[in-house]
Amino acid sequence: MKILIAICFACFASLSQAATPAKIVPADLPEYDSVYTDIIGGACVTVDSSELYAEPEIDFLQTECVGYAGYKIGLSGGDLRYSLDLSFGDTVIDTAKPISFNSPGSTKVEWRFHRTKSTEGNYSNALEFTALIYRQIVATYDEATGDSKDVSRLMVMRLNKEKSCIVGSVPQGRNMNQAARKIADDPTATTCLTADSLTTF
Repeated sequence: MKILIAICFACFASLSQAATPAKIVPADLPEYDSVYTDIIGGACVTVDSSELYAEPEIDFLQTECVGYAGYKIGLSGGDLRYSLDLSFGDTVIDTAKPISFNSPGSTKVEWRFHRTKSTEGNYSNALEFTALIYRQIVATYDEATGDSKDVSRLMVMRLNKEKSCIVGSVPQGRNMNQAARKIADDPTATTCLTADSLTTF
């Protein structure tokens, strides 16, 4: 998985210190907008990594990164399987980690937010984070042909503190980013999906 190797190389090259996310200026923003944070490098701390050892048995990595609205985020895994970690308080949130070889496909995740309204109906300076969008790249195998390939999908997480859950999965294709944002910005998209109901490859 070439993309995984490239991402991990970039991460191992620098063990960054945590930093505060870039300030969001709530000027004349649309009702929904995005801000991005790191899950590798950038504003992340490497908790543990196979790069820190002289002769590790396998590759592995664990990062802790800056999130918004009280959420903790990072990346962890090993043996060419690296997936997103998300928690709120002491609650670990299910991010649908694949069993097969996988990588995040990006060093960043996308947070969707909107400005709240006052009782008069005017937008205030307060921001509400409503969804998290992140990419998964998973190695698939076709038993009939014996072929294997890496396939991408976007996961949409409804942010609801300890009850946060996945509400959408967008398969690889044209306009997949727009499709994921459409789900994220739909206030009626609150049904938590089970592993069986997620998009398969």
